[in-house]
Amino acid sequence: MVRYLDSDHHYLECGNLTQADRLYDSVLAHDLPAMGDIDSSMLQFCSMVKEHNKVALTGECADEIFGGYPWFHKKECFKARTFPWTMNLDTRKALLKDSFLEYLDMDDYVRNAYERSVAETPRLAEDTPEEARRREIAYLNLRWFMQTLLNRMDRTSMYSGLEAGCPLQTTGLWSMCGMCPGI
Repeated sequence: MVRYLDSDHHYLECGNLTQADRLYDSVLAHDLPAMGDIDSSMLQFCSMVKEHNKVALTGECADEIFGGYPWFHKKECFKARTFPWTMNLDTRKALLKDSFLEYLDMDDYVRNAYERSVAETPRLAEDTPEEARRREIAYLNLRWFMQTLLNRMDRTSMYSGLEAGCPLQTTGLWSMCGMCPGI
């Protein structure tokens, strides 16, 4: 790609210690703890890009749009009747006190949110059952998962002084996709 485009390519690396050191900045960028090392590495990456550019287009959300996650093709994820990226809530529940778990009723919340989202998924009459399910998963990605990633990119890039966005946002396709009302 570099040869074909004759681009000025830079390889950016983030070591473990730097990634760990940026965890505190990541919390500040988000105003709360978020996705840990995933956020701190993105923050470091944005800081390094800022040394060379003021504005950048990212590949953020490509997996959501082009079906790059395992749940688009991995059988147990594809067939799961829940959000495919959180098929098991046990590890999250282990972090919370029992009294708070009772109050939250996470299983009921997730089930209801999932069922509402699947019910509002746009459909085509000619979809096979497999295509209908793929459409549901794509909608779940757009409606729920992608928001998290766009928020992460926005917060980490702005904290670093980098204006970064994914092509979906910058081309206006985000608002035209019709899959994400109210976002």
